[in-house]
Amino acid sequence: MPMFAENFVEDIKDRVDLYDLISPYVQLKKSGAKWVGLSPFNQEKTPSFYVDSNKGFFHCFSSGEKGDAISFVQKVENLTFPEAVEFLANRFGIPIQYAENSRNGGKPFQKSIKSDLYRVHELAMTWFAERFFENNQESNVAKDYWQNKRKFSLEVAKEFGVGYSPVDRFALGRHLENQKISDLILSKSGLFNEKKQSGKFACRFCGRLMIPIHEKIGRICGFTARELSVTPTWGDKKPPKYINSPETPIFLKGELLFNLHQANKEISENKEFLLVEGQLDAIRCSAEGFKTVVAPQGTAFKESQAMLLRKSNPKGVVCLLDGDDAGQKAAFGYIPTFLSSGLDVRFATLPQGKDPDQILIENGAKGLQEIIDQGVSSIRLCSSI
Repeated sequence: MPMFAENFVEDIKDRVDLYDLISPYVQLKKSGAKWVGLSPFNQEKTPSFYVDSNKGFFHCFSSGEKGDAISFVQKVENLTFPEAVEFLANRFGIPIQYAENSRNGGKPFQKSIKSDLYRVHELAMTWFAERFFENNQESNVAKDYWQNKRKFSLEVAKEFGVGYSPVDRFALGRHLENQKISDLILSKSGLFNEKKQSGKFACRFCGRLMIPIHEKIGRICGFTARELSVTPTWGDKKPPKYINSPETPIFLKGELLFNLHQANKEISENKEFLLVEGQLDAIRCSAEGFKTVVAPQGTAFKESQAMLLRKSNPKGVVCLLDGDDAGQKAAFGYIPTFLSSGLDVRFATLPQGKDPDQILIENGAKGLQEIIDQGVSSIRLCSSI
C-alpha cells in the first residue's frame, strides 16, 4: 500500500472544517463554542454528539465514538484509513500527495469500490439526461410524457436530473466502457442485468424515463425508471410501471429517502418534513414550493428512515395519505415507527382517488396547503376510527 507524503495527512485534517464535513450527516446546533446533534452512529432521542470545529474533534457520548475528520469518515462511510483520506481529498478538492518512493515503487493507490460506484452513477445520470434532451423519436416520447402527460417543465427536469434510457440495451454499457469503467464496477453497479448478453452489459432500464436517487449527502446512488410507450416487452409479460435499482453497496432502500439531500437544506426546528408516497409526487411538491418534501423508496417506511428525518431536528413530519382503506392502513403502520423515533407526526388525508401531484395541478399550492393544515396527530387519528 502506498504511503502518503510526509505531513499530508495532518495537512488534510487541518484544511477540512469538521462542521462542513459533518453537517450533511447530522443537523448540528450551536452549543457554546461547540456544535451538538443526534448521534450518526446509533439511534437516540437526546443529542449527545458534539463537534469542536476549532480543534477538529468530535465526541459521541452515547456510542463512545470520538476522533477527527478521518476517523469520522471511516466510521460513517465504512472505509479504511487510506480510503477515508481519498474521500476527504475528493470531497474538498485537495490533491493527494504520495511519498516519492511509495508512489513510484509501490502498488497503485486503490480507491474504494463505493467511490467508483458513485462515479459510475454520476456518469450514467449525465448520459441519461443528454439522451432525454436529444431531438429524436425515442427522446421526444420521453419529453412528451414529462411535459404533456405529467405537466412538468423542462426546467424541473434539469433541476432533478431527469433522463431517458434508450431502447438499445447495450448503449449505456458501451458508453461507460468508453469512459474506462471496469467490468467489476459495471457488474456491481445495479445498472445492468446480472448476466452479460452476448458478452455485453445489458442495461436493466430500457426505453424508460430515468429519475436519479441521491443519498443523504447528495451523491447519486440509484434510479427509478418509469415505463413509457416505447418500453420494450419480452414475451407476453407486461413490463412493470416502475423499476428501481436493486440493492448495491451504495443503494440500500431502507436507508434512503428521495429528495432528503435537498429537503435537509430547508428544514429547521420550525419546519415539518412532508412525507409523500412517490418520487413524482415529491418532485411536484418541491416544484410548487413545498421544499421539505421527501418520499420513501417503495411503500414501506422503516424506523431507519424515520431516524434519518429525526437527525435533521425538524418540528415534525406531515404524512400525506390516500383517502382509501389502504391509506388508513398505512397510517396505522407508520404510527409505531414515528413513535419509536421520537418524531412528532401529523396525518393529512387526501381526497379519495387523488394524489399530491393531482391536487397541485388542479388546485394549486393553496389546495394542498389546506389539506396539510388539516392534518391530525396520531392520537386523534386513532380516536376518529
